[in-house]
Amino acid sequence: MKQRWLLVFSQQAFEREQATFERGLDKQEEKLATDLWHLENKNFATEDLARAKLEEVQKAYPFHPIAIRIVPQLAYRHRGRPKVDTPRQVFPYTIEVTGVQFDVAAAQKVLNKKGRFVLATNETDESVLSDETVLSEYKLQQDVERAHSFLKGTEFGLTDIYLKNPSRIAALMAVMTLCLMVYNVAQFELRQQLKANDETLPSQVNKPTAKPTLRWVMQLFMDIQVVAIEGHPPIITNNTSLREKILEFFPPAVRRIYGRDAPTAHS
Repeated sequence: MKQRWLLVFSQQAFEREQATFERGLDKQEEKLATDLWHLENKNFATEDLARAKLEEVQKAYPFHPIAIRIVPQLAYRHRGRPKVDTPRQVFPYTIEVTGVQFDVAAAQKVLNKKGRFVLATNETDESVLSDETVLSEYKLQQDVERAHSFLKGTEFGLTDIYLKNPSRIAALMAVMTLCLMVYNVAQFELRQQLKANDETLPSQVNKPTAKPTLRWVMQLFMDIQVVAIEGHPPIITNNTSLREKILEFFPPAVRRIYGRDAPTAHS
């Protein structure tokens, strides 16, 4: 399949990933000091074992080349008091760290990849789908993904439903998708009304927001009840001033459900 690939750079993503990378380097330098102390205080039977240990440590610190000197130690092979004519042999070997540098070029090579990602499309004609449109459509995906996370929540109570027939599973998915569409349309309309009237609603932390989620608005209406007494019209209870304000931003059909038949300035 023919594709068109776009390499996108995000300054915000770069700064975020750069900060994470630099914090990782700081932690590496702290751990490196401890590992080097253990390296210098360890004995090795052969020079090859000493170099192998250095290579093992070096792999964990690709941005900090370690310079060493292997020092042979003259010692007796056996414990106890040696005889006068017992020669001392090279045993063991120790490592002396002579320097640690920071490889700026290697770190910069990694940084050059930060804040970049690739987008692909099978629409190769830029006149049909421009690079800017590819990027904007990609950004809109998060709204879709966030909405589908709503489907996976507990609101639908799917854990209590068992469907064996594939056609019924497909039907349930269709109903859930329809619910999600209605949910998003209602949320969009509410936000548009708030924006048009320069109004806000209190958020979950009681701060004003012009972009409330419909889920939160639904929670604000959860304890509203309808009291029906024989011979009398139904009464809506627990309707607060905040709920009255929210209802003003919904169409007349919604307001009538809550006993608000009169049109308002926001309708």
